[in-house]
Amino acid sequence: MASDFKNGVSFYAKYAIDPDKFSINFPEGITRCASCDGAYSDTLGRARCRFSKAHSIIEQPLNYPELPEFCPLIPTGEIIGTKPKNARGAK
Repeated sequence: MASDFKNGVSFYAKYAIDPDKFSINFPEGITRCASCDGAYSDTLGRARCRFSKAHSIIEQPLNYPELPEFCPLIPTGEIIGTKPKNARGAK
């Protein structure tokens, strides 16, 4: 993952289940299981999510460019850092 951001990370997009209690910050707004603190491997080496009901198995690749349908995280709209104005998709 470190090689994904060769020039460093300029901003994080904040996602949460309950923003007052716990949030996850995704680097450069790239929301994927590989960047989430909720992803872990069970004793059989299967990728699982500790935030979903019954700790669901993550069937898509961890580096898939979006979160799975069962993911309970929602964007808060908060950006931490400075989003570059010339970045792709920047507004």
